[in-house]
Formats: sequence, C-alpha cells, structure tokens
Amino acid sequence: MAPLLERVRSLESLSGVLAALGHAPRHEPVPGLAAQRAAGGEATALVVGQAGDFPWFAVTGPAPGRLARRVARRLAVRGRVGGVLALDTSGRRLGIAVAFDGVPFVEVDLDRPAPATLACLRRLAGTGAGGALAYAAQAADALSGEAVGHRFFRAFKTTLDRMAEGLPTRLRGEERRSLALLQLTRVLFLYFVQSKGWLDGRERFLADAVDHCLGRGRRVHRDLLRPLFFGTLNRPPAERSRTARGFGAIPFLNGGLFEPHPLERSLQGDIPNPLWRDAFDELFERFHFVVAEPGEAGGIAPDMLGRVFEGVMAPATRRASGSYYTPAPLVRSVLDAAITAYLAGRLACSGAEAERRIGAQEPAVVRLLERVTLLDPAAGSGAFLLGALERL
Repeated sequence: MAPLLERVRSLESLSGVLAALGHAPRHEPVPGLAAQRAAGGEATALVVGQAGDFPWFAVTGPAPGRLARRVARRLAVRGRVGGVLALDTSGRRLGIAVAFDGVPFVEVDLDRPAPATLACLRRLAGTGAGGALAYAAQAADALSGEAVGHRFFRAFKTTLDRMAEGLPTRLRGEERRSLALLQLTRVLFLYFVQSKGWLDGRERFLADAVDHCLGRGRRVHRDLLRPLFFGTLNRPPAERSRTARGFGAIPFLNGGLFEPHPLERSLQGDIPNPLWRDAFDELFERFHFVVAEPGEAGGIAPDMLGRVFEGVMAPATRRASGSYYTPAPLVRSVLDAAITAYLAGRLACSGAEAERRIGAQEPAVVRLLERVTLLDPAAGSGAFLLGALERL
C-alpha cells in the first residue's frame, strides 16, 4: 500500500489505490459535487472507484482532511452513501471520509504514511457484496478515531460486568470484578503484543487458538489461557515445558502481569467457555489494535490499558492504589526527555545537540539506543514501556 500511495499524483491515480483494496476502478466526472472554489474555478470532482454499490468520490484542494469531511457531509445531507478522497497534490496529503455515522475521516501523509494509517486503509478492503450501507458501516469503523475508543471502552465495560457476574458467588462482588478485570487486561495486553507480530509471528494467534480450543471441546481457561499465562509468558524459553513450547515463539514477559494472583487461587475452577467466547467475539475481535498514536486511523492504542483501568476500577480502590493512567502526550514528552538526557550524558554533549543527533539518526546514537535498558519502577498498565518500545 505504501508504494501505491507514494505514486499518487492526480485524482486518476487514486483508482489504483482503490483497485488494490478490491474495488472496481472508475473515472467519471461528477457535476455539482465541487467542494470549493479554487483559483482556477471550482474543484474537480470524479468518481474514481466503486465497492459494489458504494462509490468513492475524489476532489482536490488544500486541508484535505477537512475537505473530505465537508464533501462527505454534503453527500450525507443529500441522503447519499459514499466515500470521499480529497487530494492535496502540493502538500502530498490525502483526506478520506465516509458519508455515514458522524462522517469519520482520516488524513494520510502520502510519502510517509504511519503504520496505523496503513492498517486502517487495509481495513477498507472488500467488494461491497453486502450492499452500500454494510460497506459504509465497515468503512466508518475503519476511519473512526476517538469514536472507536469510546466504543471499545463501552464494550470492555459490558464484557467486564458480564464476566464478573458469571464468576462463582463464593467470591465477593468486588473480588469477582477485580478477578475479571485482571483476566481481560491480560488478554488486552496480549492483543498489543500480537499487533507487533510477537505471538509466534501470527496476526491471529489468539483468535485461532481460541477457535481451535472450542472446536476440540476443550476449556479456554484451563487448556489455553492458564498454560499460556503461567507456563509460557512468565518463563524464559529455556525453562518452558513441552506443552509451552508448542505455542511457538512466544516472548518472556517478566513484569508480573502473568504471575498467579491470590484471587485466582480463590476461584478454584475455570471461567466458563461462554464468557470467554463472548469476550473474544464481542470485544477483542471487533477492534483493531496498534502500538502507535492513540486513536490514529481507528486503532486501539496502548493508552487504552490505562484508560480501562482508571475507568472501571472502583473509585476507592483506584485512589488507594494510586491507579491513574498517563495520557499519551505526557508519555511521549517524558520519554523524549529521558532519551535525550541519556544520550547527552553518554555522548558528552548538550541536550539540544543530543536532540539533533537523534533526528539525524547518527550511527553512534543508534548503537546506544540498541543497547539501552529502561526501568519503569511503577509500570502499571505499561504505558511508558509500550511507548518506549514504539519510540525506540
């Protein structure tokens, strides 16, 4: 996808991008859909592709993200379902919007598209066989940013409540909720690890493992998650059993998230399959996870771990434990300051000089950062560690 975006120079070339997504390329002028008046007259508007009955319109102009959304709103007001591609040829940016459900949009750097943006574009693939409205819903979900975060939080809370209610009544209500939160947080963390390709290099490692377990009539909690949590993720590869090695190339995560909790010993049983099946089907497999900017291109970013913790914990428990998530902008600011200070000390230069050398990706800087060790003494949901992983 990235090479195709780099070759975009005109509205006509957008047809190649859509063709790569499985859409039928088209090239038809659209009278009356001009988005704005430019220096040479009204902006050109074309239909450049079609996913079944769902059309993709293309216009040109500056501020392509806002432009795409403005044209999409105009379509929505007219009762038309479709997508809009707004191309800024001089600024080398592309805006994408959908005339559906709040008119979600995203703006793409054609020469340096972010990984999460590319993942978003890949989710636009499809033939539109289910009809224009069905494809519009798919496209809107792919392009939604903050709205996706809100939907994820609501889905997480619903799943948490359902799982807590389904646990044995011998546990107190607060204990059941804490235990359910621990289980779901572990899986949520693993979805971010999976997005980096670190669960045996497979994009659907977790979903496939759950399907395999259910298909064989096994218990998800006993036969999949317990061996994965306690015999695999929490042990170095050399110390793993034959069963654990059967999961494939799984990292050793030595934080404590995958160590048995006292509440788990109180459970004295498994979380039933229907609860886990609903958690995967209705929560984890409905969303796209990225280790990148929060909310970018419709992805769920790692700061959602902290937002979930702070949002669903009982207020008294949160205050007593000091559980407050760190917003992503603050994570980035602290990490940049820490890396700059580290390099300034190692390279015996000023902070400003260290920043310049980071930007230039000098070999000496690269060598130091390849060997750097980071310590987060109060890791919590791992926002700083996951942020450092992506930054480095």
